[in-house]
Amino acid sequence: MPQLIIQTNLRLSQIPVDFNEKTTNLLAELQNKPSSMTLISVQPNQLITFGGTNEPCALVSIQSIGNQSVDENRQSCKKIFQHLQNELNISSKRIFINFINFDPCNVGWDGRIYEDIFADSNNRISIVENTDNDVCDNDDNDNQSTTLIEKPIDNGDGNDDGGGDNNVGDNNDGDNNGGDNNVGDQLESETGEPVPESEEMTNEE
Repeated sequence: MPQLIIQTNLRLSQIPVDFNEKTTNLLAELQNKPSSMTLISVQPNQLITFGGTNEPCALVSIQSIGNQSVDENRQSCKKIFQHLQNELNISSKRIFINFINFDPCNVGWDGRIYEDIFADSNNRISIVENTDNDVCDNDDNDNQSTTLIEKPIDNGDGNDDGGGDNNVGDNNDGDNNGGDNNVGDQLESETGEPVPESEEMTNEE
């Protein structure tokens, strides 16, 4: 809601046609606000004197909610003076600029004060942030559920692709290793001598 009000003793015919448009863009840039919410008021033909003379002069007010720190005002002051001197041909020595910083409760727009407008905006931002967090949490839960579903489940019946293969492999290893060793040990204990592998196979059959 930045506002720039210019009171000047210039005649209306001395104000360029595109002055308000250029001033709107400049003020919006300086205040970091959208141009759609920027107000420019030029009041020509005012009975204003500066130093007791009727030479071109102006009294300017820049009104806003915030955005008026020392550094911001310093930058705005320099650019506004240059703008008025270039566009209206008014010497910077015959212009005063007043910076007015309003409290949100002292400015109204669209039937409401800015105190309430800002409060609603902050609430909407909080709601959006919470919604985004919920979406992220849900995505994590969905991914976790997918991982659990895709993980092989051992039913204990040997039919499962993952667990069944491991059980079969373990049983085969046990049969091959444990079974052969037991036969060899038994034959060796009966004869007292190691049995050749071919004889082991014959006896086993």
